Amino acid sequence: MTIDKDKKLDNYKSFFADQVKEAIAEQQKVNKSAMRSLFKTGDLALAYIDSVQNETGYVIIKCPRGMAPRLKVQKCITVIKKGAFQRYGSHPLEWDCKWETFCADSDLHSSGSDFTPMFYINKSESTYDYIACTGLSSNLYDLFKKSCENGKSLSVIIYNPFPPTEYYKNLSSYSVDDKN
Repeated sequence: MTIDKDKKLDNYKSFFADQVKEAIAEQQKVNKSAMRSLFKTGDLALAYIDSVQNETGYVIIKCPRGMAPRLKVQKCITVIKKGAFQRYGSHPLEWDCKWETFCADSDLHSSGSDFTPMFYINKSESTYDYIACTGLSSNLYDLFKKSCENGKSLSVIIYNPFPPTEYYKNLSSYSVDDKN
């Protein structure tokens, strides 16, 4: 019986080791892709900060129709700085730079934050989807609140969090203590 258990455990370890390799390969593919391609495939989404609701803590973003992130799935968000627009042009959906190049240059974007898009808000404007989001870092929340109070709308990029490779590595290095 221990041979069967050992084989099952080896298969289990192998499966999660393969998951690590696949996650790394997929992330490297995204990192080396041009941003304009990632916007088209949905790996990146462009949005604008519409408002902040102090009572509920929600940040309302507006996305061009067809670019809204999936609801109740954790994402990451970063603000596009003026330097990015000066370097690459006024239309992020057309930027040729690689995602890894953009991420590596802190002059192009703010620090990121995890957040969760929660639900759609009905607004009469038909070219945008409005989404209430929660779970932002306090730094970005304060930045969004201040910019909205000053009548400014910030452009943001929404992207997938990096894959959970550490989690997969932990699962693939599972071992059984023979003394038990």
